[in-house]
Amino acid sequence: MRTTKEITVMKTVTAEVFCNKCSLTCRSAQDDFHYNEEDDTAHPFYGLIEAEVAGHYYSPALDDCKNYRFSLCEKCLKEMFATFKIPPTTKDYL
Repeated sequence: MRTTKEITVMKTVTAEVFCNKCSLTCRSAQDDFHYNEEDDTAHPFYGLIEAEVAGHYYSPALDDCKNYRFSLCEKCLKEMFATFKIPPTTKDYL
């Protein structure tokens, strides 16, 4: 015979993401923390979240075989785009 019991499961979710450049939050000032049970995430975060680049063998600027993980808020991302000699391409997604 099987019996059942209701339990509460604790989940770890990302509550905050900080910009590696300016150390401010990657959340808009008017956004409060809220958890989305459908995809186990806290929303919304804006910018470049959890980007990763790798330095490969003979890389002239990055360390060989080292991964770099970082996040950039929208403000820092826009400032970085402004320094590009060749602007990034854009595409409307709506």
